[in-house]
Amino acid sequence: LLDIDHFKSINDQEPDGHIAGDRVLVELVELLGEVAGSNAVIGRWGGEEFIIFIPHTDKPGLQKIAVSAGEAVREQLAKRAKLVRGQVTVSLGARVSKSGEKSIEMISAVDKLLYQAKNTGRNKLVMEHAVVPFG
Repeated sequence: LLDIDHFKSINDQEPDGHIAGDRVLVELVELLGEVAGSNAVIGRWGGEEFIIFIPHTDKPGLQKIAVSAGEAVREQLAKRAKLVRGQVTVSLGARVSKSGEKSIEMISAVDKLLYQAKNTGRNKLVMEHAVVPFG
């Protein structure tokens, strides 16, 4: 799960307001697709949250993709979305599914990891047994 940090401030502070926020959402999905690869399934989970499924990926592979995504967003998203601000950041919670685990259990666990990232300063990835700040 991925959440755009302080998304409301984009809508409130950019000269073209919600239109800028819409550009951020569109560009984010394109950027995530480039980083996560063609096997990834990306969906809007709600508001400024997105869910990404990457089949057949182990923990090191997942961490590499998630870190690449967070860093790519920090480095490229504001420019790609033509924002006045210099940077947009995201918080991520990620983990590999466990054998026999129901989807709702997996999503609930990842949601807790995402909120840990948000509640401990944002702009980072939280996985089980790993916290990786971006930049």
